[in-house]
Order: sequence, then C-alpha cells, then structure tokens
Amino acid sequence: MEEARDARDNYWQPGPSRHHRLRWPWATAPTPTAASQSGAPPEGYLGPQRVYGYEVRQTLTPEEQEFFRSNPRNAGMAADDGRIILNPYIKRTPQEMQSVAQNEAARLYMREKGYAPTFALTPEQQAMPHFATGEYAKPENAAERNASIVGRLVAGDPSAGVPTPEQQQWASRIRTEIQQRGQSPSTTPQGETAK
Repeated sequence: MEEARDARDNYWQPGPSRHHRLRWPWATAPTPTAASQSGAPPEGYLGPQRVYGYEVRQTLTPEEQEFFRSNPRNAGMAADDGRIILNPYIKRTPQEMQSVAQNEAARLYMREKGYAPTFALTPEQQAMPHFATGEYAKPENAAERNASIVGRLVAGDPSAGVPTPEQQQWASRIRTEIQQRGQSPSTTPQGETAK
C-alpha cells in the first residue's frame, strides 16, 4: 500500500508511539473504509483540528496504521511528534472521538511538562481489564497507566473508574493548567471553540 505523505511528516521517526496504548471498551473490530486506507481520522469524525492546543494529525504513518489495525480497542494515541492521532479503523460517535482527543491532549501536556502522576489504584481500577492486563499491568508502565487515568478523568471518560481524591486532584490540576495557558478543550482550525 502506497502512503501519501506531505512535508510535515518527513521528520517522522518510524514506529508507533511507545507512549499511550489506550484501550476503550466500546471499540469495534476494524472496518476498513476509504478514509482508513488513507490513514485519515475515523469516518464521521468532524471534530476540531486542535484539542487543548494540540494538533489532531490527519495522516498516519504505515507503522501507526498497522498498530491501529492490530489493536482495534486502541482509540487514539499521544504520538511521539507531539500530535494526537486517532484510530481510523473503529467506529465512534463524534463525542466519543472528542473525548479520546481530549484524553490524548492531556497526556501530551503531561509529557511536555514532565509530569509523572504517582498514586494507588482503587480495587475497582485494578480489576478493570484495560488496567489489569496488557502493557498497563506491567510495573514498569505504572507512570503510563497513571497518566492514562488522569487523561481519562480530564476528558470525562468513565473508563477511568471511580477516582480517588488524589487522582481527582491530578485531573483538576492538569485541566486548570491547560485552561490557564489559554487553550479551550477544542478549537476549529480558525480558532473558534467547537460545539
């Protein structure tokens, strides 16, 4: 499959991001569409081009496409290039995709600031499949798991589980800092707040 690339992607380092491996319970099996073949955002995603000031990249590298094809429950990623990428192989509502993009933007912000939230998980969170199995279950990935929980809370995603007061404090801090730097949750390319 030939990949159309523009000048913005020439500096891209190969391979999917090692950072976020988000698992969303409502993901469906991959359904290739014309948009997904080109690496475009999911069909029906009419959301903003920027979320909390971070660009939603419209094209994927071949490695990212393969990662998303192989991981249909992974809705999005805070890419290593500092942009948000969304899985084009799954069907979601625009509201769900906006939540995914907000989560990824919060993760990019934490990465940019060097924040590594540390806190314990509740028994409910420890039992949740997306935290109990896979990459997030490994002790060496606790910082990624905790950043995922904070990002989910910032986005209002219930898959974070019932948060502890410490987790809520982290989410409130991140949300406040992003807003203080003058970034609304979502903006269109013209800078208008998305509805």
